[in-house]
Formats: sequence, C-alpha cells, structure tokens
Amino acid sequence: MESLGGKAKADKIIEAVSEAARRVYAEREKEFGLDPNGVPIMREIERVVMLRVVDEYWMDHIDAMDELKRGIGLRGYGNIKPIDAYKQEGFDMFEAMINGIREETVRRLYTIRVRKEQTIERKAVSKNQAANVGGEQVKKKPIRKAPKPGRNDPCPCGKMKPDGSRRLKYKECCGSKEK
Repeated sequence: MESLGGKAKADKIIEAVSEAARRVYAEREKEFGLDPNGVPIMREIERVVMLRVVDEYWMDHIDAMDELKRGIGLRGYGNIKPIDAYKQEGFDMFEAMINGIREETVRRLYTIRVRKEQTIERKAVSKNQAANVGGEQVKKKPIRKAPKPGRNDPCPCGKMKPDGSRRLKYKECCGSKEK
C-alpha cells in the first residue's frame, strides 16, 4: 500500500515541476516577443536550436557507427554473431542519440540568451592613419592606373635596343631596376 502513496507523491512532484517549466517557457516567449508577421520569435529560435542540435548529434552518431563497424568483427571471437551485435548496438546508439537530442534541445532552449543588436557608431578613420608602432610616417604606395607589364613584354618607356632592331623587354630595361 505504501508504494501507491509514494507513486502518487512522485506524480505530484513531476506535475509541479512540469507546470513550473511551462510557466518559465511562457515567460521566455513573452520576453522575446513577436516578429513583424505576428509569430513568436521563440518559434524561430526553436527551429534554429533544433537544427543545430540534430546536426551535431547526427554527425557524432555517424562517426560512432563507423567506429562500431570497424570493431564489430571482434565479437565473433566471443561466440556472438557480429551482425546481431551490430544491429542491437546500432539501435541502442540511435535511441541514445534521440534522447540526447531531446535533452540538449530543451537545455539550450531554457538557457539561451539572445542579445539585442546595438548600433555601434565608429568614427571614420582615414586609410592614411595606419597604426604604427615606431611612430614613423607611413610610406604611401603609388597608385597604378595601368597594369604592371609582364617581364617579357616590351618596356612601356619605349627604349630601343642599341642596334635599333626592336624595343627592349621590360626585364631588360625598367624591370631590372625594381629588384
């Protein structure tokens, strides 16, 4: 007879905790408010949290199944059919994954904090004022309007070979000075 009284007490405790959790969740929904379409923002948060948790747990499950597949052959030495052991352990791992997804989703939904976007005003810093450790002036690089010629292209300065047969290559003229 005492076990029935203990069960009734446990049921009351479970109901009280469940009611408190529902109340906290309803307060959180009010805290986050509605989106422009009138849908509670909490629905979008639930969707994002659920997708992330399922993705994390699914990837871990796939890796665990690969490990199980690699090590399942050793079960044959213990007079256990490897295929039966694989099926049973795979099913147990899948159920553990589902339970983990449920628990982690609820945990994240109750502990999530959403930051409101704050507008940060920054002063425009000119590009010439680079942070300089030594305090010396920043050397400006020349602005190129035309692309740099290739090493074997004719030199843009127009110098000719001493015999006048052709224009000098860039590497023979102005390009040799850059090194």
